[in-house]
Parts: sequence; C-alpha cells; structure tokens
Amino acid sequence: RYLLSVGRADDVMALTRDAATLPVGGENVAPNALFGAALASRGDLRGGQARLDQVLAFDSVSTDALRGRALLRSRQGDHKGAVEDAQKLVALSRSSAEARILMSRIHLAAGKRDEARRALWDGFLEIPADRVMYEALRSFVLNTEGAAAAQRITQE
Repeated sequence: RYLLSVGRADDVMALTRDAATLPVGGENVAPNALFGAALASRGDLRGGQARLDQVLAFDSVSTDALRGRALLRSRQGDHKGAVEDAQKLVALSRSSAEARILMSRIHLAAGKRDEARRALWDGFLEIPADRVMYEALRSFVLNTEGAAAAQRITQE
C-alpha cells in the first residue's frame, strides 16, 4: 500500500505478480487487490477495474480493493461509484484518517466542496488527537475559508 501511495506501481506489480493469480480466492485476495490498484495507477484502467471488481466480488470488504476502485472510479469521472466505495472504506476503517481524506478528495473531484469539508470535519471529530486529520482539515479550511477560520480550528 505504501508503494502505491508514493507512485511506485511498477514495484507493487513486481512484488505481487506471482501471488496475484486468477481466479481470486482466499489466499490471493490481498495481492490481487494491490495488483489491480497498481494496474489502474499505471493507466490500465480496464485491467485494473476488472481485477478490483473480481476481488470485491469475492471479498466485498477488501479495504485495499475499495481504496483502489474508489481512486479508479474518481479518475474515470464515475464520482457516484467513487463516493460509494469511499463510504464503504470509511465504514470499515472508522479510525483511518487516510480513508476520511480519500473521501474528501473524491468529493472535491466531484465538485462537492461541502461534502468534502464534512468528511474532514467528521474525521476530525471522530478520530481524536489525530495529527494527520487535523492538518488535512486545517489546510482545507485555510484554502477555502481563510486564515481566521483555520485559526478557529487550531483553537478547537
């Protein structure tokens, strides 16, 4: 997952290629989810979508597959599908700042600034003392509402 987050999809593919066999089953769900996300990240949107769909058909709660498909759908302009996947990811990972931030970014890509803000605020309130969540919310508020609003976040 870290390698995908820093743009190293080729490395992810190399590391998971042998284990990411088809059909998707109990022993190869995680490698297939990462492989599918890496395919999509490299620009093979059809191949990535197919692999991620297969993973989620077998394991509907695969957080790696949900994250990968949410990003892929957002990239394809399927904002409704991307939001649905991001919402499932947040439901499965309630204490994950990363999931909340992803949902916010997907809402922004869909042109829904209020929902993006709400996703960050919800994360800030529900994940106490999380510095990443605080910084994401503060940065968003600073960019959209100005320094005074960002200062109020700091005071909270």
